[in-house]
Amino acid sequence: MAKSAIQIETPDFDGVLGGLSLLMLPPARKRRFLARQARMVIAQAQKNVRDQKTIDGAPFVPRADGSGRPMLRKLTKSKWLGVKVMNDDEAQVYFYSKKVKDRQNGKDVWRNQGAVANKHQKGGKAAGWPGVRQINYRRRLDGSKVPTRLNRENVKTAAGYPGCSANQAAMLLRLDYLPPKLRGKVPAGAAGIRFVMRNIHRGLAGKLIAAGIEKRGKTMGPDRTPARPFLGAGTRQRQIWASALLRDIDGSFKAKNYIGLLK
Repeated sequence: MAKSAIQIETPDFDGVLGGLSLLMLPPARKRRFLARQARMVIAQAQKNVRDQKTIDGAPFVPRADGSGRPMLRKLTKSKWLGVKVMNDDEAQVYFYSKKVKDRQNGKDVWRNQGAVANKHQKGGKAAGWPGVRQINYRRRLDGSKVPTRLNRENVKTAAGYPGCSANQAAMLLRLDYLPPKLRGKVPAGAAGIRFVMRNIHRGLAGKLIAAGIEKRGKTMGPDRTPARPFLGAGTRQRQIWASALLRDIDGSFKAKNYIGLLK
């Protein structure tokens, strides 16, 4: 497991390190204090993700597809996050990069969680992402209009095959890439999605989507990922942590013992 090339630092500790008690700490204890502060930042980030809120307490900007599904849930798992004390005055929270198996082709790929975290922390444009390749859809389709319940239904075609999923149907409608026999017969809205589900089986839908994307092509568009800053803590909160951590500086440390200090 390697460290991520993109690291997200904890906020500046100068405001906390200004206290006389901290300045008088020997180097080893000061580093211990910084490492524990950084662990508190991780614990707060994990709570922010569970609560789906930013470091300021505002709710995350929701997903563009309107599904309402939680975001970043796997990003703050302990296996991805680490702490490094840089010197007597600075600690850093970083994300690991890890080699994992791709579910589709079974090949080893590097998963850079730090890059993903940086994009959501700052927003796609502010994080310097060059853009994303976007499919040239022929039709607009509001993702929030796709009923999620349809994806849980076992729809059958007239021939008895499993019908395509609601997401596949929506893709085909957006690509405007349907078999000739169905063109001009699709009703509007959710009824159109259900119509496609009942008339195109899953295997054929996958092939049509691949062919449709190849035909329509892709162009580079701006990365519009909104900022969802989840990693960090304000000066007042870090001061509260500092008081508790200094009091217990010679004892063992577990972030869960300070859960009452998270907001």
